[in-house]
Amino acid sequence: MYDPAQDWRDTYEISDPDGRLVEEFRNRPVGFHSAELQRVLLKMQIDPRCPNYVLFCRTPHKEWLIGQMAPQVADPVLLEEDRVYASVEEAEWEVFRRRWKIVTGQDIT
Repeated sequence: MYDPAQDWRDTYEISDPDGRLVEEFRNRPVGFHSAELQRVLLKMQIDPRCPNYVLFCRTPHKEWLIGQMAPQVADPVLLEEDRVYASVEEAEWEVFRRRWKIVTGQDIT
């Protein structure tokens, strides 16, 4: 019988000893990714330890903010207005860095 608590999400461990996946994302945070990187991104997105991040464009093509979805769907998104990103790629990289730290315990710069 299928038990969601025991599916692949709990057993798949992210491993990137040579930094290849981190560099792939750093070089192209938006767009096509390899199958291996897609698996890592999915793992990070559905990991219950990671907040549900969203990107908010405050000024088209100029200013991006990171936000977090509230626990209740009806509640507003919590925007982090203390840091403004100049591009969607820069904001995506920051979200990736945060999730990577939570899931792997490793800081990346």
